[in-house]
Amino acid sequence: MGAGLTVLVMGPVEVRGPAGPIPISGAKLQVLLATLALAAPHPVSDDRLIEEIWGEDQPANPANSLQAQVSQLRRLLGRDAVARRGAGYALDVTADQVDAHLLDDIATAAREAAEAGDQRGAAQQLRRALGLVRGPVLGDLLDHERLRAAAASIEERVLAVQEALGDAELASGRHAEIVGPLTELVQAHPLRERFAAQLITALYRCGRQVDALQAYAGVREALVEEFGIDPGAELRALEAQVLAHDPALAAPASAAAMAAPASDEPGAIDGLDAAHAARRSAFHQAPGRLPLVGREPQLEVLRTDLADVLQGRGRVAVLVGEPGIGKTRLAEELADEAEWAGASIGWGRSHDGQGDVAFRAWSQVVATLVERVPEPLVLDALGHGGADIARISPEVRDLGLDAPGAVASDPDLAQSRLADALVAFLRALAQSRPLVIVLDDIQWADPASLRVLAVVAREIADARVLMLATY
Repeated sequence: MGAGLTVLVMGPVEVRGPAGPIPISGAKLQVLLATLALAAPHPVSDDRLIEEIWGEDQPANPANSLQAQVSQLRRLLGRDAVARRGAGYALDVTADQVDAHLLDDIATAAREAAEAGDQRGAAQQLRRALGLVRGPVLGDLLDHERLRAAAASIEERVLAVQEALGDAELASGRHAEIVGPLTELVQAHPLRERFAAQLITALYRCGRQVDALQAYAGVREALVEEFGIDPGAELRALEAQVLAHDPALAAPASAAAMAAPASDEPGAIDGLDAAHAARRSAFHQAPGRLPLVGREPQLEVLRTDLADVLQGRGRVAVLVGEPGIGKTRLAEELADEAEWAGASIGWGRSHDGQGDVAFRAWSQVVATLVERVPEPLVLDALGHGGADIARISPEVRDLGLDAPGAVASDPDLAQSRLADALVAFLRALAQSRPLVIVLDDIQWADPASLRVLAVVAREIADARVLMLATY
């Protein structure tokens, strides 16, 4: 199969090439492609392909009709993309050219990382695997029995990846960060006890014993109503541990060290303290991590800024350059490294043609922080300015804070209050752990957002905040 081509089945069936998507029109052609991709690199017999494509409503000459479909697929993907093998056809692909196969390979690498004790690396791999999911597997092709079975198998593997991610996150000390996602998973899959066990453990480690017990009660109720059975022995034992405040439920000491922010004490090594240096080394050795090529000098400057922030000094950096040269990729690299060093990341992006939407990027920054920072810390940090931030953030409103109406008729006053509230919010969050705030593509930002940026940048000089903008 041609280099650069990828077949996507974890969502609507698509093919993407170096120049972008390659349209695969018609259900019959999509069924042929999906069937070959899921079996690759093994061949699929003519009889099975005919059955998959036409079912009981077969054409007068099914062999010729199949050959016509294969010819059409070859015209789209390349003559050698579909090979004749014995009494069938095979898609000429490698494992990383079909997203469902790549999912399995990444999950295997994550399992090996976890077994080697690299829980952070495992979690990073598993998040990458879940990023392959674009929607319901195989999209609209589930009327075909074997494809429906294949889709169910892939969906089950995705759930297994999500379960493995929960384990890795708990082992990494990220219990507070995963309470929200696990709550959604338990609601979507109330009969999967492993998700429930992870949620109960995460809530308990956040000091929310009552919520942990309520989560157990919810799972038990669902099982009793659906099947008339109690939870399994493992979940019942976990409830007993919560009731007894069993010390075994505490986060492992190694996980607590990984989750903790870097020390503010002096004794830096090349601008980084020893703990940060160790985490940085682990970051660069993480399995499956792709290195950043050609930007090492710029990255070193940003690392110096990050080291200053970890030592308690605020910094502002701007990446300037033509579109497509890698500014966002460089910012992502720095943000990933900062997160490994114990920082919380807030990210907002402006878009061409959307600059008239006031405070879009700042709303996104707040949303990512609300998602990643434990809720009690967020609520404490919002303080008296939370209502002003609620004007631009539905996530803050969901926490129970209402936007004020009194300043709505005075845009200048509203903007000033928002800037002050954001400064106070970021400074308060930075007291618990360092922050890296990325505002991507500020050339498209609305003027009000830029004025707020100027205020925030000026007021973080003595806070553990790195403000990184790309232009």
